[in-house]
Amino acid sequence: MSVIVTEGAIVSQTLIIDTIMPYSTSQKPIVAVNYSFPGPSIEAYENDTLVIRVINKLAQPTTVHWHGIFQIGTPDMDGAVGATQCAIPSSGEMTYRFRAYPAGTAWYHGHYLDQYADGLIGPLIIRRQVEPNQEQYDTERILMVADWYNDVARTKLLPWYLSSNNTKGIEPIPDAIVNH
Repeated sequence: MSVIVTEGAIVSQTLIIDTIMPYSTSQKPIVAVNYSFPGPSIEAYENDTLVIRVINKLAQPTTVHWHGIFQIGTPDMDGAVGATQCAIPSSGEMTYRFRAYPAGTAWYHGHYLDQYADGLIGPLIIRRQVEPNQEQYDTERILMVADWYNDVARTKLLPWYLSSNNTKGIEPIPDAIVNH
């Protein structure tokens, strides 16, 4: 059996990474994408080329990891700081360019220390050109479920996670679960 790979469209998007205060009485800033939490959905068809410009307005470095994407031929676009790329410095930017593959529902998230725990997340949807089950549903919605921590991850969660008492690498228990 042979697989035919067709080249798709180019899908471009800009993600601005910055902090926001979600409401006037908030005690915790959120690492937001395009000033929202979660960030905007990125949607493409399988084999399209995603061109994602990431602008870092944070005071610290950042990267974005495209969870669920097979980085075939583009390992430097994976977003794993220190493993596949250098971090995007504060006030810097980077353009990620990779093939949207495989089809499925995935997510993108911050991959620099603990930024995803403070809000740097968003949906990543790769659709098939022909959806075999499309007749089985009327509409489609994106629902993101995420852990919520009342504390800024760097000040409370990261020290706990890295402590010598956490020998099994267990993540902290969230204060809440949020649906977006």
